[in-house]
Amino acid sequence: MALQEVNPAFQLMTLSNGIDALETLKSSGVFPNVIFLDLNMPRLDGWECLRRLKAINHLKETPVIIYSTSEPPHETLSNKNFDFFLTKQPKISELVAKLKDIFSKVQEGVHADKNQ
Repeated sequence: MALQEVNPAFQLMTLSNGIDALETLKSSGVFPNVIFLDLNMPRLDGWECLRRLKAINHLKETPVIIYSTSEPPHETLSNKNFDFFLTKQPKISELVAKLKDIFSKVQEGVHADKNQ
């Protein structure tokens, strides 16, 4: 809902776990503009999924937004494999505002301010 409010042209593909995400992104020729990655996924956690994603040639430069229920530990922010860390928001309106800010930075090629 929030992505549609940010931009109705956005198309969202969801997958239920890290293994399925990797297989889909490797084999289907999908070239996402942005990847949202939950840290608490079944079968393969988000950090390992991220490491493997960045080893896929056509995904190395794809912006990755970590989307989590908790604030990132300080050492997490030094991880250079993701572009933004977005904490899940309690209201759709707050999520929309955060997403608009992130997407404006993605369009500008900015990979800063990981603590959203």
